[in-house]
Amino acid sequence: MGTSSSFTGPEKNPLLPDDFDDNSWQNAKTEFGKFLNSTGGNTSRLFGKFVKASGGHASLANSATGGKAGFIGLVDLFNHINTVGLLQTLSNFRISSEGKSLVEIISELAGQISPKGSTKEESVARQATLDTMSSFYMVVEESGLGIEQLDSISGEVFDDLLCEYFVNYITGLLLKDLGYGVEKFVDDPSRLAAKEQDLRDFVDAKIYVLLKNSELNQEPRSIVNQVFNATMEIVGGNYE
Repeated sequence: MGTSSSFTGPEKNPLLPDDFDDNSWQNAKTEFGKFLNSTGGNTSRLFGKFVKASGGHASLANSATGGKAGFIGLVDLFNHINTVGLLQTLSNFRISSEGKSLVEIISELAGQISPKGSTKEESVARQATLDTMSSFYMVVEESGLGIEQLDSISGEVFDDLLCEYFVNYITGLLLKDLGYGVEKFVDDPSRLAAKEQDLRDFVDAKIYVLLKNSELNQEPRSIVNQVFNATMEIVGGNYE
């Protein structure tokens, strides 16, 4: 899992859309404050209110243009590696490995498949993709295999990386919309980090089995809408 904090956005420059529903977003922000202060808020209700404020799971999934682009990029990349190996994948992506460290190579791959980040949602998706690729780098490094030898990604690692991507993305969306001005709730960085991890753990627990059963290692464009709808629905819960 990524470790960088997502509590960003200055209080005087809110990141919420101009046309948001005041009541629904106020309910979500109130729940967020309770969650941070441990005064009755909980992760399930918080995500439910966030999804409702976002227009419901279908609307949230439909608007995930950057999120879907990141998902497609990651699945395409991992499928490519499983088909032709990492070395040939680099060639197909027009990336030379000569004289480069593993970090440099993975960084170039990450740059090619990550959304551009031109909108708020795309910036969340871009960071989610980069963080997932950072974990992929760790997988490759810990395998002890060279670029020439790495010719497949196990099904378990494949699922773990895609699950992490969704955790990065969904948690990032919530924190981008609700996390500005967070200092008025909590001024201890370690406590903020612990609260963010609570959010990540909730999403991970909700979606892992769903994603494991979704057969993600197929042509991503044929499943992306279904996967995003199902994921947002299960995270949002009964928010009606």
